[in-house]
Amino acid sequence: MQAFPPAPDVEFRVDGPKPRRRAPFIALYLADAGSMLGNALSELAIPWFVLATTGSAAKTGLTALAGLLPLIPAGLFAGVFVDRLGLRRASLMADLASLVSVGLIPLLYRLDSLPFWLLWVLVFAGASLDVPGATARAALLPDLAEMAGLNLERANSIHEVIESGAGLVGPIVAGVLIGMVGAGTVLWADALSFGLSAALIALFIPPSNRHTVEPSSPYRSDFNRGLRFVLGDGPIRAIFASATVINFAILPMLAVLLPYYMKTVAHSSASLGFTVGAFGLGSVLGAIFFGVLGHRWPRRSVLLIGIAALGAGFSLLALPLPAWGMALSLFLGGLIAGPNGPLISTILQERTPPELRGRVFGITTAVGYAGAPLGVLVAGYLIQVIGVRWSMASFIPVFVVTTLALVLDQGLRALDE
Repeated sequence: MQAFPPAPDVEFRVDGPKPRRRAPFIALYLADAGSMLGNALSELAIPWFVLATTGSAAKTGLTALAGLLPLIPAGLFAGVFVDRLGLRRASLMADLASLVSVGLIPLLYRLDSLPFWLLWVLVFAGASLDVPGATARAALLPDLAEMAGLNLERANSIHEVIESGAGLVGPIVAGVLIGMVGAGTVLWADALSFGLSAALIALFIPPSNRHTVEPSSPYRSDFNRGLRFVLGDGPIRAIFASATVINFAILPMLAVLLPYYMKTVAHSSASLGFTVGAFGLGSVLGAIFFGVLGHRWPRRSVLLIGIAALGAGFSLLALPLPAWGMALSLFLGGLIAGPNGPLISTILQERTPPELRGRVFGITTAVGYAGAPLGVLVAGYLIQVIGVRWSMASFIPVFVVTTLALVLDQGLRALDE
């Protein structure tokens, strides 16, 4: 479930006709696919591991918080450094550091040397390092898509299919593997995914010494340029402000409430995997439809309908549904909301000047996830006070108010111009 990307590191402009080169574009997507699949595995493996070893919903919420909390500072402040380092170099450094931090979790677990506080620190470090790498790869996409001869709608739809595909396959694989080999072993796959991403970037993305920000320029002024752009653009401001509120409700559902329900009520890691995987399947199909027909659709309407459907799909989880009913609800929500992923990426890329991509993509990532840490923390403690069903129901007003606010927002009307 990652969410809101990111200055091109490499100039791909040539004089005369531009030959199509698709190898770098494919390598970028494969690198993202490996990383996203690994993260999808860990999103279920880590909370299940904490529940299995501690039996505490509060500690599960705290661990989910460790994976979300660094998204805010890392997103806010990593963008300038990504622009200064160059996108290829930033991606490589982040992936290799993430490999080490995530790999230590199953290693120390095998050595019986993983107290809860250290697990929390490693999850926090892995999430912090993941942001610069994802930001750099997302900022490379527009130029690599142009090199490959693809328009942004099509390129972003492919990216969304990969991301949602990871959300589909990862939970199913994780649910089955957790039952077979244990949550600790599953985390090795996440660590190896960062190694795969680093290898693909190193081998296929052309190196360059080009930067979009001079390292000698003041950090504060560089950061402020990106922040002023985000605050001054009506559609971007509205989209990512609403994402803050929506992620406050959705991520607790996926990271805390559903794992707790499946662990304590359904007693099945496989059911958890298939339920979350259904959301991924719906999102994949919705993104495919957008890739084929999306350039013909009114953007504001697509965005509003998708957000309303997303809220409805997650709100239905509060009803006493069987596991297949939960899966169907999330599938339909993902199907209707599926176009929003590539649509939002396309809007962001079209409206952001190339020299600001690293900063703007990083800031919007931070803004979009700003509500998530509080949401998972609240969910972990609500379970103990009012139970898991009422905890799910308590997030329904969040979806309703956010949808109504976007309908009335004037900034989004620029999308129809």
